[in-house]
Amino acid sequence: MKQKITFILSTILLVFALQTSHAQTVYLLNENFDAIKATHLDSLPTGWHYSRPFYANNMSPGWFVDTLRTNSAPLYSQGGYGTPPDTASGFDHVVIRNNLDSTGTYELFAPSVSTTGKTGITVSWGSRTTASFTGGGSTTATLSFSVDNGSTWDTVAYTRVIPDGAWHLTNNATPIALPTKAENKASLILKWTCNIINSSNGTLRLDDIIVKGTNGGSGSGVNNVYDNNAFEIYPNPTSDKFIITSTLKNVNKVNIINMIGQTVKTIDNCTFPVTIERNNLNSGIYFIQISNQQNQIVANKKLIIE
Repeated sequence: MKQKITFILSTILLVFALQTSHAQTVYLLNENFDAIKATHLDSLPTGWHYSRPFYANNMSPGWFVDTLRTNSAPLYSQGGYGTPPDTASGFDHVVIRNNLDSTGTYELFAPSVSTTGKTGITVSWGSRTTASFTGGGSTTATLSFSVDNGSTWDTVAYTRVIPDGAWHLTNNATPIALPTKAENKASLILKWTCNIINSSNGTLRLDDIIVKGTNGGSGSGVNNVYDNNAFEIYPNPTSDKFIITSTLKNVNKVNIINMIGQTVKTIDNCTFPVTIERNNLNSGIYFIQISNQQNQIVANKKLIIE
């Protein structure tokens, strides 16, 4: 009896693990600007770009990567993101200067990233604002995002750093959570907007821009929809081949997982019903996991091979 209870509890724990262990936080963007060795030019890494107002001599550099400042190594006064890439030794970052630029609105665009199959999208970065750089919009960088290639933009609120001349992590060192609208999209573009007001000279600097998402996790939206009644396995138990049927739409992947959590067989791009040969599968208990085209797990069921 004790062995049976132990087996049942182990099976329950394994099913729970199968439903949760697939969640993995991944980097979608990790930019520290260290690959650019520019002087005061309008140089940015590949994929980054900006817009700037036009004025008479057209010499405004806009946002550019600054490698000449002695204060450019971020030593953040707060923790919270893990280890950003530049906390000890980085010397490059992106900057906007009000003594080089005319009054106006300057936009910095990140490269497009895919959030397909990802939930819980977060954004973080370090920032440094000159203490004298306090005029109106000059002290802030508005964060926006677009999921339709820039046709429309949504602004995201966050807690900005104080203009004290020191590097800080934005949002009180807590990653900024984007709305669920940013999840599972072919293209996500971020934009920082700064309104230059020329009064006292100063700069706004950004570095260590990190975008993360959860691959196969629950995140801030619903990534996995379990509907174990929507598919069947027969015969079950089986000693030979078995058939999986499903009424779910857009499901096209089957994983067969053994009792210690190892994936022993994967069938990609399948169409239900699907017939699976036993082949080299040993006798025992397995779990059948099916996923949709967004790599979302939609069902788990137990299979017994005799």
